[in-house]
Amino acid sequence: MEIRTMILENRKYTGLTASMMWKYNESLEEIGKEKITNCETMEKGIIVVTDSAEQFENCDSKSTLPYAIFPKRIYGQVSSLPRGKLYNFNFIGGNFYEGSRKGKYCSTELGLAQQELGQKNRAWILDFIKERFNINSYLEFTDAGAKGDHVELGEFDYTLKSERPKEDDYSDRGQKGYGEGGRGFDKHYYSKMKSSLFTLCPAGDHMYSIRFYEALMCESIPIVNSIDETFRSPAEEKLDYKYYLTTDDIEYRQDWADHNLEIFMQHHTFEFSHHKQ
Repeated sequence: MEIRTMILENRKYTGLTASMMWKYNESLEEIGKEKITNCETMEKGIIVVTDSAEQFENCDSKSTLPYAIFPKRIYGQVSSLPRGKLYNFNFIGGNFYEGSRKGKYCSTELGLAQQELGQKNRAWILDFIKERFNINSYLEFTDAGAKGDHVELGEFDYTLKSERPKEDDYSDRGQKGYGEGGRGFDKHYYSKMKSSLFTLCPAGDHMYSIRFYEALMCESIPIVNSIDETFRSPAEEKLDYKYYLTTDDIEYRQDWADHNLEIFMQHHTFEFSHHKQ
């Protein structure tokens, strides 16, 4: 098995990242369970990465929890947002601009390699955006360096128009740190996603994307470039998510959106799932 401080190459299975671990712990608290406190590996950013399902499932690291779990605080608020579709495609997130990573790894060799991997994994979205986005789409790159380096791609591009503060390369989607302001709810982000027929869900500095689960939750059909972008564990690989590859003919299907939301509620929440601790 390979245990590394950051993932510098794409592997099939990936442990929960720190931001998802915070969501998992908050979900445990909501159902009256104790947080997973012995997570030194997560605090240090150590992630288990492997191509072997057996090795992944047998690892005793808490980062190998089989399902990503979201707290009711998030999906409850998302469920109350309007369901009407205003956009065909959307993407709100980082594009890994040079200098946009402001975390503790930013100036290290690992940090630079992490950024390089993120740029590589997300390269496909630029081609897709240029070919498919139009006035009915919504694009907003949120990297800290985006406003300085970005060149507007079209009327659909709100990167330079948005007045939302960019404190770092993340929005306030609850990823700043568990118990350290990490319980925010980015209504703008989730509203745009829920108002979109499709959401681009590229990998970043890990092979899976939190955005993929969020798209399921928001009833927006995910678009990915590779099947490996649709799961992070052997258990999730077995779930019947509905999504499109970039090479597919794309058509919105409400039955797919309903199906994905049902899977999300059954497997990525504790309230409705049988995966409770």
